[in-house]
Amino acid sequence: MHAIFAADSSVNGSRGNIPFGNKGKVVEEDQVGWTYRQGGQRFFEPRINRGALARASLYILVCYAGCAHPQYLPKESVEWMIEAAQE
Repeated sequence: MHAIFAADSSVNGSRGNIPFGNKGKVVEEDQVGWTYRQGGQRFFEPRINRGALARASLYILVCYAGCAHPQYLPKESVEWMIEAAQE
């Protein structure tokens, strides 16, 4: 999904395949965002354009049902997308 959304390449490089979200404790912070850890799950929250990114991600998830395996898209990430999109 990140390939269709215009973003600074360093953001995609920093995030990798970590799902979006802000659950748990901050374990890493850099100029592009924060990485959180909750138990064995990591989440990434970007510093800027959270809402636009969340809306674009939700659009893909709705239009292409089943495109993301639950292992890579935990419910906490979907909850974060909905909240960030509304803000």
